[in-house]
Amino acid sequence: MFVHVRRYIILPFVSCLASQITNPGPLANRARILAITQELKRNITFDPQNYTRTWVGNNYCLFKGFLCDTVPDRNITGLAGIDFNGVRFGGNLNFYRFIVNLPDIAIFHANSNNFSGVINQGLNGLRYFYEIDLSNNKFMGGFPSNVLGATNLTFVDLRFNKYLGSVPRSLFNFDTDVLFINNNVFFQTIPSNFGNTPALYLTLANNNFTGTIPRSIGAAWETMTEVLFLGNKLSGCLPFEIGYLNRTTVFDVGSNRLTGPIPQSFGCMARLQLLNMAHNRFYGHIPEVLCRLPNAFNFTLSNNYFTQDLCTGEHVQHHSV
Repeated sequence: MFVHVRRYIILPFVSCLASQITNPGPLANRARILAITQELKRNITFDPQNYTRTWVGNNYCLFKGFLCDTVPDRNITGLAGIDFNGVRFGGNLNFYRFIVNLPDIAIFHANSNNFSGVINQGLNGLRYFYEIDLSNNKFMGGFPSNVLGATNLTFVDLRFNKYLGSVPRSLFNFDTDVLFINNNVFFQTIPSNFGNTPALYLTLANNNFTGTIPRSIGAAWETMTEVLFLGNKLSGCLPFEIGYLNRTTVFDVGSNRLTGPIPQSFGCMARLQLLNMAHNRFYGHIPEVLCRLPNAFNFTLSNNYFTQDLCTGEHVQHHSV
């Protein structure tokens, strides 16, 4: 199943990210940024879109992929954003060494490249940093906990890397709006404080998480809008506390090892539009309350052990096994 993704972007100081500023006047941290850019350029061995050909001269605002704006407390032009999405750079690209030399950075988007390396302490010194997208790169090792040192982040995307092991409890105490860690190699159980997360959009899909969905999930009832657990090795019964999620529009637990009946509390999920429970071991009667949910659009319950069909409307896809 396609992992649903919605961008949730708030610009705290990047009022208008100008990709080219021809006469910016003095530039913040000019020497430092020019030096680290040339170091990155030397390490890039594959540049199919010729980004690095533009990285010449003293005006980094003209460099392709570099976004400038006024630094709020200095009234001077600075480097506010990096947008390398889909550039497909090749080489030995150390993300951490690059970004810590961009002191006024607000957004760093570099999905679908070859960045790697360890993320060390120091991101907390990036005072405007609020969006990080490192998806589809070559990061590996344990969960990069030092990312959580950047306390202003509202968007964290670490999808499609090779991070492995357990995820720390601190991840779900981290104040962010979007948290994507799907398509890595995380395993062990989901921490019991999962419900502490304030994230609106959260996906843990396509990892190797085991155990049950924590009962604390109900504590996220004021914020959780979309949550995806599909493609793991979760087991046990669904906690009735899921029914507290009355703001949730997407709930996906497909392709796990979950069992038991559907909790009657699901009838309280008034905003639910998409429910995927396919390819599990659920059984019993399907609660009629699911049919009465006012915003139901697509329910997929196939490949389970339910004892009757339900909801003949076209918006429901269900095939008992």
